[in-house]
Amino acid sequence: MKKAFPLLSVSLLLFAASSLYGEPTCPGNVASVRYHSFGRSQIAIPVAVNGSGPYEFIVDTGSQLTVMDPALATELRLEPEGSTGLSAVSSGLRAQLVRPETVEAASQSASKVLVAVTSLSQIQATHPDVRGILGETFLAHFDLLIDYGHKILCIDDGSRLREALRGERIPLQAPDIREGNVALPQPYLIFADVPGSGKQNSLLWLDSGTEVALVYHDLGDPISWMGDRMTAKATSAGDGRQSFKVLAPEDVRIGHTVLRAIAFVTPLGKPQFGHRADGLLPTALFNRVFLSYAEHFVMLDPK
Repeated sequence: MKKAFPLLSVSLLLFAASSLYGEPTCPGNVASVRYHSFGRSQIAIPVAVNGSGPYEFIVDTGSQLTVMDPALATELRLEPEGSTGLSAVSSGLRAQLVRPETVEAASQSASKVLVAVTSLSQIQATHPDVRGILGETFLAHFDLLIDYGHKILCIDDGSRLREALRGERIPLQAPDIREGNVALPQPYLIFADVPGSGKQNSLLWLDSGTEVALVYHDLGDPISWMGDRMTAKATSAGDGRQSFKVLAPEDVRIGHTVLRAIAFVTPLGKPQFGHRADGLLPTALFNRVFLSYAEHFVMLDPK
């Protein structure tokens, strides 16, 4: 009996150590997945398609369609059932559409997800292991928490995250979005007050796939808003080289949250497609972002 006490003490110490120093977990006992980060904001996780994989997919709340590269679609023998146009920052392209039986990520699965098949060569030039983009046609089935502080992603098919998290609920805006005859999920659009834009409420897309805050060139007064700023170069997935102008830093208010001195950029030249929002706001500007499709709201830095 006396020999059992030291063993019991060691086991208790090991349990305490794992609680203090173990892997970070999601609120509400939701399964967590540790993501792989690219640069300052882009994140990628393993994804299984039709039981095969896992394959590395970028998680992109700014992409309404889930995307995979043509080689993977061929490997999985996915038959196209149509095509659609894809919008990038300054141009459009067409892609074949497929519907895999299952797409699985972070212990969650969705069936018959609409997936666009198109080249990811620009992403793969620097990140060759990436095989796709996990967009809203998958994410819209779940509530989502991106925890940049702990580098984990939480995907919930119920209400556990909603019940566990506390913070201001910012309503999602709900325009009617379609690509041709294809109905797409509601985008992550929120109203924000950007003083220099000349608008009381700018409609910004919460985007986990971008590293820069962006507004389109026709937002507000082009003289006072754009100013005389340096021109920068950036690359958009599938969109080639694009010239941008860097704007004067602005404080951005979203509900009760204020982001200080955010330097937006704007694409130069006339966009070749009709954008549906005034700009993009990176989710990486926050420590944590919670997005609920079920109840159509987001929380910025929830507790």
